Amino acid sequence: MSTSLLTSIYVGKTSNNYTHKKMKIALTLLLCIGVCHSTQPVPEFDDKWELYKINFQKAYNNSTKELERRLTWEDNLKYIQEHNSAADNGTYSYWLEVNHLSDLTIDEVVEQGTGVRIPTNTSSGATFTPQNTGNIPETVDWRTKGYVTPVKNQGSCGSCWAFSATGALEGQNKAVNDILLSLSEQDLVDCSNSNFGCDGGWPAHAFLDIRKAGGINTESKYPYHAKATGEPDGE
Repeated sequence: MSTSLLTSIYVGKTSNNYTHKKMKIALTLLLCIGVCHSTQPVPEFDDKWELYKINFQKAYNNSTKELERRLTWEDNLKYIQEHNSAADNGTYSYWLEVNHLSDLTIDEVVEQGTGVRIPTNTSSGATFTPQNTGNIPETVDWRTKGYVTPVKNQGSCGSCWAFSATGALEGQNKAVNDILLSLSEQDLVDCSNSNFGCDGGWPAHAFLDIRKAGGINTESKYPYHAKATGEPDGE
């Protein structure tokens, strides 16, 4: 039943009390059907769901939890399909794909993956004044210039501040030394005393802690665990 029809039933008026009651009952049944339908998985997605669990190593504690994740995944899958169909028609310039977060709601992703703690006061700073650099291109894809490391996954840890800090430093190191090194977010999660590990932080504080420590480990020597380990294994 379309939304427009539901709306027309709801706003319609009649002087006949019996007819009015029938319309209210019809509306109640239609709403119930809509709710009940949304709590059942779509059979045509069964194979895709099983493949999703295999590809992203998904395992759930019980059937109730899996159903909850399945329905969320279906909602996201439908959104992806609708978006990509519109992108094919030129509405958007980018396409979407299923990933390891597709069985989570937006609120859950925000809760698990964000941890920025913006400081309420700053002790120093300066206003950036751009130099006369001539003709500047409208866009630059730094990936093609070798300034960006492969995509990383912070997991269920509010360490986005650490990834922000390492990403900025990786690009600057490439610009100054012409070397692209993947730096250690785990080093910051464990050792940046001005921040709060998986409970959040601020990239600028990470820069200051790196300066105090005299540097930061590379990813290969101090790999990421998506949790505070307290056991630096780098040099």
